[in-house]
Amino acid sequence: MPRRKQPVKSWQRRPKGKSGFAAMYYDLLDSEAYTSLTAKQKTLYLYCCRESHGAAMRDNAIDGGEGDERLFYMNRGLYTTKYRLYGQSDKRGFARDMAALIAHGLVDCVSSGLATRERNLYRLSSRWHHYGTPAFSMPDGLKSTHMLIEEHRAKKQKAGDVAHHDMVT
Repeated sequence: MPRRKQPVKSWQRRPKGKSGFAAMYYDLLDSEAYTSLTAKQKTLYLYCCRESHGAAMRDNAIDGGEGDERLFYMNRGLYTTKYRLYGQSDKRGFARDMAALIAHGLVDCVSSGLATRERNLYRLSSRWHHYGTPAFSMPDGLKSTHMLIEEHRAKKQKAGDVAHHDMVT
């Protein structure tokens, strides 16, 4: 017998509202990767899921390949104006929270547009399944520009601390 479509409940959307949704499964909600995020990072992830369900990514091929339903853009216009998550001048807050999503394995940065002045392209990831285990990996190719800059800054700081320590002793 075919499965019937369940009607949308009144508490699930506004009357005559949009019918799309972003499913959040219990496995994800109960995972260490998700529960260790801040409230704002969790909200950002929800909006990332919403953006990944956009018809533009599914219908258009990117870089000559097949469209991927997990791909999405998240730019300043979306996170400041549409979703009102961050202020116009809070670019670092967004970069910090997106870096946390990447570091927890929920999102991957497919391409950084900093050098080419284009939008960053992200993809929803399943790396979170292994978060907190030895099998969890964080390849450099999946890191955002913000993450790479922060790592470089930390290495430079550490090298400076070592040099300062050598001068003192």
